[in-house]
Amino acid sequence: MAFIKANLATLYAAIILTAVFPFACLADDNVSKTAYERVKTSGVIRCGYLIYAPFITKDINTGTLGGLTVETMEEIGKELGYKIEWTEEVSMTTAFEAMESKRFDMACIPFWITPPRVKVAEPTVPLYYDGYFAFIRPENTKFQGSYEKVNSEDVTISIQEGAAIQTMLSKYFPKAKVTEQMALSDPMMQLQDVMTKKADVAFVEMSLYKDFEKIHPGEVKLLSNDPLMVMPAALWLPSGDFRLKALADHSIKTIQYNGTMDKLLDKYGGRSIFSYVSKPYDPVASTTTK
Repeated sequence: MAFIKANLATLYAAIILTAVFPFACLADDNVSKTAYERVKTSGVIRCGYLIYAPFITKDINTGTLGGLTVETMEEIGKELGYKIEWTEEVSMTTAFEAMESKRFDMACIPFWITPPRVKVAEPTVPLYYDGYFAFIRPENTKFQGSYEKVNSEDVTISIQEGAAIQTMLSKYFPKAKVTEQMALSDPMMQLQDVMTKKADVAFVEMSLYKDFEKIHPGEVKLLSNDPLMVMPAALWLPSGDFRLKALADHSIKTIQYNGTMDKLLDKYGGRSIFSYVSKPYDPVASTTTK
């Protein structure tokens, strides 16, 4: 009788484990897969995202996301036949760590391609090129259009934690002081620091300045009409996941070649804000024999 009871107890335990553990096994299996394998199986690209106009915006009433990057990802999804899911909002400093933890498949954020970022994640081919411009107060005349004059102990630069300029300050402006906004703060805070005299200079993209100018017209001006630098902006994938990178790269190239990407860039400010990716072919030759 004791033997039968022991066997029954074992059977009941097996039934319970069978009922519970399939879900745990599925979860473990999902974690062990690459992002490419998860996307291929589910037909869904899970995106990490950062609210940063005009790239990704959020309706405060409905929570609906919009913007250049959202529309770009939707076009990529159409090309691949995959659904785009906006899974998790992140900051500049947490995006890659969250992706590495497999909380989403792709950092759908147009970060600039910089060596520190390439060390921890894979960039796609560039979506477009973007410049860092310096902005100062209208009455400020000490820089005289020169970036070299920013490199001084008497100058304070406002930056946002995690922004590309953060890793470049020691190279370009080692003498300048820095005041830093938190990664989750409104990017416009950098320009507000200049406006309120908490800083002398802020380096931001032209798109951010255009939005700031609508709210605070005439409160800041360009230090120079030339950007400090121009860099490629890309979406980001887990380090080493080259199969998913290939899918993303070829989809981006497709929407660039068929004109979709140019139309989206036109919609969100055009060539006054972005530098477009040149077509890698002779347009005259392309109209000949196919």
